[in-house]
Amino acid sequence: MKTLLNVSLFASAIVYYPAYAEHTPLVDFTKPINRIQVLTDATERSAGLSHAYAGYQNSQNNKSHFFFAHLQPQPNGAAFATFRVADNFNLQYPYSICLNGKSLNDKGAYYQVVIETPKSQSLGFTYKQDFQVQSQENFSMPFYFSEFDATRRGKNFPNAPSLNPSDIKSVAIRIIGRAGQEADIYQKGLFGLQLFNFTLDCEN
Repeated sequence: MKTLLNVSLFASAIVYYPAYAEHTPLVDFTKPINRIQVLTDATERSAGLSHAYAGYQNSQNNKSHFFFAHLQPQPNGAAFATFRVADNFNLQYPYSICLNGKSLNDKGAYYQVVIETPKSQSLGFTYKQDFQVQSQENFSMPFYFSEFDATRRGKNFPNAPSLNPSDIKSVAIRIIGRAGQEADIYQKGLFGLQLFNFTLDCEN
């Protein structure tokens, strides 16, 4: 039986900005957020063993969300954990989004930003882009919409339309057991990110 961990907090930090100014906080992780979902191979597959947790820290000088994952891959390396924010983002003109956060890992780790649209949800594929963070690194990572790849069950989905930012329904951060261009990087154990915000563009 599938289970889904929903983290529903008291106020929404999803804000709409008609002007779409650069560095606009599309998702502000320094505030409580509604409609967060945490998914793992254990919530979606009967044989899955991984765990994940998303939480909010409300300390005076360090407000942020955290995403922790404990990957326990299958013998073939298959495992995943996903932190997803679902909303109608209503983006019209931006060409990129920027993730600002900090790695809490003791070593480098590979993650993905994953985007869903109504079309991708109906056909069972997602748009994804890989990124790497170093140990204990503060990062500001740009993701250009033109560089997202459409994939389905880990394979390219060539029939997918180009990603249209105005259709975005969810944005997620995912870590997987087999990473890299050739899926030859195996990840296992505890991983963590401190999340500050998604903006419409990186400052640098």
